[in-house]
Amino acid sequence: MKWLAAVVVLSGCDVIWRLDHVYPDSGSDRDDGGDVTGDGSNGGRPSFCTDAYVYDDMSSVEPCGTWGTRSGMLLQRNGALEASANGSMIEFAGCSAEPYPALTEQGVFVEVTATIAGSDAYTELEVRNAVGAMPQMTASLRYGGTLKFIVAGVVLHERPVAPAPRWWRIRAAGSFLIAETALDAEPFAEFHSANVGLPSEIAVRFGVGVAAVGPTTGVTKVASFGICKAD
Repeated sequence: MKWLAAVVVLSGCDVIWRLDHVYPDSGSDRDDGGDVTGDGSNGGRPSFCTDAYVYDDMSSVEPCGTWGTRSGMLLQRNGALEASANGSMIEFAGCSAEPYPALTEQGVFVEVTATIAGSDAYTELEVRNAVGAMPQMTASLRYGGTLKFIVAGVVLHERPVAPAPRWWRIRAAGSFLIAETALDAEPFAEFHSANVGLPSEIAVRFGVGVAAVGPTTGVTKVASFGICKAD
């Protein structure tokens, strides 16, 4: 059962998309995308990601490894990437990389074990079109006390969540963009979805941001990250 359908035109952005929200138990025929269990046969990757353009288990000492570009205050230790922001300026600290082939049904994921706190601080996984790739698209899962799914700068769905989910994923299913979360070793649950134009190549980033100057506490810890290939 579809709970909400709408057509939205964003003026000045040349972006037209249709929101189509389907809950996981709604009888949708979209593939559920698997779960986060695994037996180690994928080189340490979760079972849904049988092969990957990028997989980082944060075991090296270099933030963002050899695959990405780092920004802001990052530290890699004890099997996790720690991203922080002091709140004295609007900033983003994390890893980014592009271009990669179109988003797959296995998607892009992060494993988050701790999150930064602050009235305007957030942790984010973002997927957008790579430079020069069409159509234009930006989508993210963002957490700062509430979990948000944001497409083209518009918050499509928001819900208080405590603590933050461990696994975050954005993936494709036909023309749909699916945002999902999971507890450890549990099936993914759909958080929200949108029917959008998916770009031919993608760029990805994850990390922490500060939307307005203000105090922050703690750090965000990421235990793994992947850009999965299609099965």
